[in-house]
Amino acid sequence: MSLIINNYISDLSKLKPLVHLIEDLYEMIAAVVSKINLVENDIEWIVDTCASKHLCANREMFTKFENVVEGEQVYMGNSSNPEVLGKGKILLKFTSGKIIALNNVLYVPVLRGNLISCGLLNKTDIKLVFEYEKLVLSHNGNYIGKGFLSGRLFVIDIVSNVSTSAYTIESLMVKR
Repeated sequence: MSLIINNYISDLSKLKPLVHLIEDLYEMIAAVVSKINLVENDIEWIVDTCASKHLCANREMFTKFENVVEGEQVYMGNSSNPEVLGKGKILLKFTSGKIIALNNVLYVPVLRGNLISCGLLNKTDIKLVFEYEKLVLSHNGNYIGKGFLSGRLFVIDIVSNVSTSAYTIESLMVKR
């Protein structure tokens, strides 16, 4: 922007419209950022080293599902206790084509995203290797898939959820 401003210094009458243009641009950027912060992502799966359970906010992702006793809750790191409405099985397909099954996933619709428990993956002999801005998942030395750093969180790189509709698959591909 300094190059543009330097071009207008010779003619100060043009500087004022440029300032308004820059102010408008900053206002537009702020509006976009505030919208991004409000968007929920019930397709993205965040790898959580502190989670003791897999948690999902999207009922449509479950291939098997059962309701749970009313009043069951999860205890979150931010001291909230959202209600669990069900549990079941979810199949996740990685971009490698490999599919993993997550069992006993808790359905918590108020979450803004989905969480995968590193501890539970480790119990099924899935190895997670965190490297600079990358995550590699393997099982008995065989590559399963990868993840990437998004903000300050690792997100697994899935093509789609096996049980979702074509619309969801298209939406996921557009977001990448």
